[in-house]
Amino acid sequence: MYHQVHYRVEVMGVFDQSLTSFTMWWQQLYAESEGKDGKGLLPLCCTFTRDLHSLEQFFQQGSRQLLFQTILEPFFSDQDVKVAVHEPVVDQIYQLPLVAVNTINRYVFDAIVKANQAAHIPTLVLTFHFRNRDLAYVFGYLVFWFMCSCAMSAQLLGVNAFNQPGVELYKSILRTKMKRDHR
Repeated sequence: MYHQVHYRVEVMGVFDQSLTSFTMWWQQLYAESEGKDGKGLLPLCCTFTRDLHSLEQFFQQGSRQLLFQTILEPFFSDQDVKVAVHEPVVDQIYQLPLVAVNTINRYVFDAIVKANQAAHIPTLVLTFHFRNRDLAYVFGYLVFWFMCSCAMSAQLLGVNAFNQPGVELYKSILRTKMKRDHR
């Protein structure tokens, strides 16, 4: 569907720093599986809230790259950290209520989705509900789901998801240079 309207970029966003490596795996999977014959979407990954002031600013108001965003909804644990939020009250005295980090992330998540809607950026939200004992199962399911999705998407594009001619080209050039320079 997205190729029919000429979308060119897919952004994967996560809220948990521990999922940054996952998004980098996702980026590699889609780039090397679909990026052939002048086809495929450019996969980009970002970690919120770190990338809000850079990438999200660009997505909202930068050059129109015809992108859509997939966001893994934040994983909210039972254990949470509370931080003080400075809020002026009567006579400029600051009250310091404690706000849970999960609550702040929820507000940011909701704000990003609404801002994307206002900017007409299609946004897919993947939500996973689990308890700590389900973590390995849910993570494995997520990896499997993306691998199958990528293979099917490449098939629809008419490219072989399982070869890497661009990678093999630079490897061949590198091997030739190494053999020539280090005899």
